[in-house]
Amino acid sequence: ITNQDLSNSRNVFMRAEFARAFADHPPLLYAAGHEHNLQVFKGPYAKYTVVSGSGIVDHQSAVHYKNGSLYAARKPGFMRFDVDRTGRVRLSVHVINKTGPEEQYAIWLTEP
Repeated sequence: ITNQDLSNSRNVFMRAEFARAFADHPPLLYAAGHEHNLQVFKGPYAKYTVVSGSGIVDHQSAVHYKNGSLYAARKPGFMRFDVDRTGRVRLSVHVINKTGPEEQYAIWLTEP
């Protein structure tokens, strides 16, 4: 219905252009923020894709595990990326509870 919907022709074109741009040298991570949920999955244009667009409590959209899903939650929260001294990159997903943020999922994205 809007330019932001996956089925919109402009959105389809944009995603095709990302796929073309990343084809020869896929990035480690592709971050998206439109969906109101938290997701981590493998691919399709980068080694990992994250969705973190759920900063408002009680405004989350449904989410489902699909092929390549590593984490999916209909919860408010954010993601954090840390690089240690050896060069490893760690991704962590933090859910906002009534008492504050709580780490719900973590994965090392790279090895030194």
